[in-house]
Amino acid sequence: MNYKIHNYFGREKELKILNEKYRSKTFEFITISGKSGDGKTALIKEFVEEKRAILFKAIRSNASHNYSALSKSISKAMYSRLRSLVNFNDMSDALDFVIKMAEKERIVLVIDDYDNLFHSVKDISIVMREYISRMFSGKNIMLILTGPEKFLSEQKFGKAPTSLVLKKLSFSEVKPHFRNRYSDEDLLMLYGITGGNPEYVNYIDSGKSIQDNIESLFLDSAGPMYTVPILKATTDMRNPEVYDSIMYAVSTGTPKIREIMELSDIQSSATCSTYLSNLIDLGIIVKMLPFNEKTIRNGRYGLTDLSLRFWYAVVHENQSLIEYKSENNLYPALVEHKFEGFIEDVFRVVCIQFIEENKGFFNMIPGRSGPWWNNKDSIDHIVESQDGMSTMFCECRYHDSLVGMSVLKSLIRRSKSVEVFGTRRYALFSKMGFTDELHEYSERNDITLVTLRDMCWL
Repeated sequence: MNYKIHNYFGREKELKILNEKYRSKTFEFITISGKSGDGKTALIKEFVEEKRAILFKAIRSNASHNYSALSKSISKAMYSRLRSLVNFNDMSDALDFVIKMAEKERIVLVIDDYDNLFHSVKDISIVMREYISRMFSGKNIMLILTGPEKFLSEQKFGKAPTSLVLKKLSFSEVKPHFRNRYSDEDLLMLYGITGGNPEYVNYIDSGKSIQDNIESLFLDSAGPMYTVPILKATTDMRNPEVYDSIMYAVSTGTPKIREIMELSDIQSSATCSTYLSNLIDLGIIVKMLPFNEKTIRNGRYGLTDLSLRFWYAVVHENQSLIEYKSENNLYPALVEHKFEGFIEDVFRVVCIQFIEENKGFFNMIPGRSGPWWNNKDSIDHIVESQDGMSTMFCECRYHDSLVGMSVLKSLIRRSKSVEVFGTRRYALFSKMGFTDELHEYSERNDITLVTLRDMCWL
């Protein structure tokens, strides 16, 4: 069964940059980085539509295989029905030929997974530096290299590239494509189960309910989301079973290292710390400290990808039930009882994004931010203004009731435990809305109130 819907989502800012560079009529050098599934290939496909483009995907093999693949890509760019019009056994010869092609029209040369070429072709970095810094100068060529962010940032190209680093799509980038089909609550769930990963968003069939999508994507052994999230997370890892046990432990909340060791059955704190550091470097796990605190022992760990959190909640320990279809209707048993805690986490993430993307709404430019907690209390999110003159304390309530004065008073009480400089401000986020009393009070005291409806439609 084909789950791909082949829609293109978001990336308007990146597309605008690429098109501006394309219109310059001189040599432009761009690097595009991002994790697998973050939409590098989709962005490039969208950009090169109706443009003369050489689309070469480097492979982790040897020089001969890569030159053969590059030759076919150049041939296809010249005549779409041909694959063997030209044949190169040297990178310089191939790049010289691209320069000749650019004498007639603008050429876009894409080397996808440049890190593979780097590790497969001897001295490729020297050759590319020569062409990027000198040979391509002034030519009607647009060179795009893709690869891991860290790898590309460490390369010495001889010319600084325009660097595009693709992150997951925000809720504001996903919602316009689905809000006429789904309720506000379903939009939030859709964002949670995909985590803003463009590849996963493309799996969503808007002709189905969110429940039907979850059942076909996650709760069916033939569905892509049954395996894709964990495979992407553990690809190329040594000891993937150990990393899996740690990620599962972290997915249960935001535990401390001692709790992670207990849940993952790791005896040594040094060993556990090493694995956690590797996962942090990969961007899979984040270590959080309470806002305004630097004591490392108070740190908590969390998964960065909402879709991976959902996978661990509903699939990880239930694979036997799913594989053997042990129950006729798995959704109530595996999803509904996990829904409340997960969707509250999604709501908090979307609230934070809304603050970052709507500076005018809050009349502040966000600076440092993060959650806060101590042994007794916690605050969902605290945002310090960029100039340091004010701090906003935020409460996110995803409940089926109106938020009233008691919630605000509780937030104000808890905020007094946090030392900050300047004016103290407050923002409340609610699924259902706010009482009339709170509305009246907020208008007199500059309290910002935001509903799920606001976040879905503003």
